Amino acid sequence: MLISQGTSRYVYDIGNGFVKKIPIDKHGIWQNESEIRIHNNNIDNDLILHIEDYDKNGEWVVQRKCNPLSENTTYLFKELTDANWEELCELTYSVRRMLRAHKKKGEDIHTTYTGNSEFLHKFEMYLIDNNINFFDDFRDPTNWGIFDGKIYLIDYGMDSITYKKYISRD
Repeated sequence: MLISQGTSRYVYDIGNGFVKKIPIDKHGIWQNESEIRIHNNNIDNDLILHIEDYDKNGEWVVQRKCNPLSENTTYLFKELTDANWEELCELTYSVRRMLRAHKKKGEDIHTTYTGNSEFLHKFEMYLIDNNINFFDDFRDPTNWGIFDGKIYLIDYGMDSITYKKYISRD
C-alpha cells in the first residue's frame, strides 16, 4: 500500500512493520544508492534509520516503518532528544556555511557545535563525516521518524554525490 511519495521515490507499506522505497525515476535510484552507501558507511550510527535489505542496483530499499514527524509534531523531537527542532535547523545552516567556507579554502573540516546536546553533536559529526552539504531535507520534519520511542533520520538519500548528479542534469 502506498503511504508516501517524495520527489523521486514512492514509499510502500509492505507489512510486518516494514516499508519499501521504490524509485519513480533515475533520481530515485540515485537516492536509494545514496542511502545504501551512507548506511553501509555508518553501520554503527544510531541517528539514521538502518536499511534492513536493498537491491544492489538501487531499485528498492527496505526499512522499518516509522511514524514520521510533521509540522505539528516537532515538539516530539525535544521530548525524544535533548534538542529543540529550531536548534537542529540552525545547526544545519551553520554546518553548510562551514563546509562551503572550508572547502573553498581547502581547509580541514572540524566540529563547531558548542551546545549541550549530544544528539546535535552526533548529527553534526554525521554531516561532516559523510560530506553532506545539501540540508533542505533535514529541516523537513517528515524526513524524521519515530520508531520504538527514538528519533531517526528516515530519508537521507541526498548526499553531496547524489546532489551533484541532480544538478548536472544527466
